Amino acid sequence: IEQVNGDPYRGLAMGVGSARVNAGKRSISLNLKSPEGQAIAVKLAAEADVLIHNYRPGVPEKLGIGYDQIAAVNPNIVYLQVNGYGPDGPGAQRPSTHPIPGAAMGGVLYQMGDRIPAEQQDIPALRTWTRRLMRANELNPDPNTAMVVCSSALLGLNALKQTGEGQRILIDMFGANAYANHDDFLAYPGKPARAMPDEGLHGLHPTYRLYAAAQEQWVFIAIPEAKEKKHFAERLTALGIEVDIAILNRNDETTVSHLSKIFKGKDAEFWEAQLAPEGVGCVRADRYSPVEFWWHDPQVHALNLTQPSVHPAWGAYDRHGANVTFGGRQPQLKPPPTAGQHGNELLAEIGYNEAAVAKLFAQGIIWQEQT
Repeated sequence: IEQVNGDPYRGLAMGVGSARVNAGKRSISLNLKSPEGQAIAVKLAAEADVLIHNYRPGVPEKLGIGYDQIAAVNPNIVYLQVNGYGPDGPGAQRPSTHPIPGAAMGGVLYQMGDRIPAEQQDIPALRTWTRRLMRANELNPDPNTAMVVCSSALLGLNALKQTGEGQRILIDMFGANAYANHDDFLAYPGKPARAMPDEGLHGLHPTYRLYAAAQEQWVFIAIPEAKEKKHFAERLTALGIEVDIAILNRNDETTVSHLSKIFKGKDAEFWEAQLAPEGVGCVRADRYSPVEFWWHDPQVHALNLTQPSVHPAWGAYDRHGANVTFGGRQPQLKPPPTAGQHGNELLAEIGYNEAAVAKLFAQGIIWQEQT
């Protein structure tokens, strides 16, 4: 259910983000501030297994879709309320968007590889730090919350199957991200410091990072354990390449300098071909940009991680494939809808005839995007 004129998220980045998260869904654009719109929402919920909303506490009740209001017509409903800071307390009414829990849980700082100075900054410095923070805005806060929402919905459905009872489930974005980022969220005496990227953002330490290879190529190595370093050194020796295991084990700038000279001697294809099949964590790391990876990588194609589809407004395009298949069967993967695209059919399913639907359109209770 979207508002009249569509979810505002559709207006960001030409609607690409909205298309990603709405693939395969049906859409109805509904004026929930009207009694008629609220009645439609309740009728839809009466036929639903799960209802998910992210309104601030108190808003659903004003719109006629609070838990008690929906449970009165559908006692088996699994009702998920997703808030930024939970349903109670002084922060309950505060809005929360993707970057906020990312910053609070340390994800942005982890990507940025540095700490914001404790001293007061002047305006130019604040602008510089703001730019850095935005560029380091990692992608996990929204997906972390979505994973908790999905898991909670499945748990609610399983509980319904076992007990015959629906329920209201409360989820908050901060709690979801605290769980996902527990390595940095929790603190205790003697806790080891979190490994941070180096100043150049090459990696976390000398044997877990990017290195420049010949032909302007790059490799990423992951050999953090002593036995892995020993195996790496043995493989280089077998290739006739000198390596000092003592320097490898120092894990400092001397190690970086030593490995930089070694990797610069051959291109990334050589290093991957000679090391990866032998169990050494070393891969070429510059072959594709993120977009090119999804278009061209043979492993992506082998796993059907992208699939052709037809968007109602854009035409032919590639959407994400199925992350999970059951019985080896590929599910039918539909495109995202335009705003309100399925209003007519959804209203027909809950008993509205053509004349009633036309009246709702004329009154502005429902709306449909024109393509």
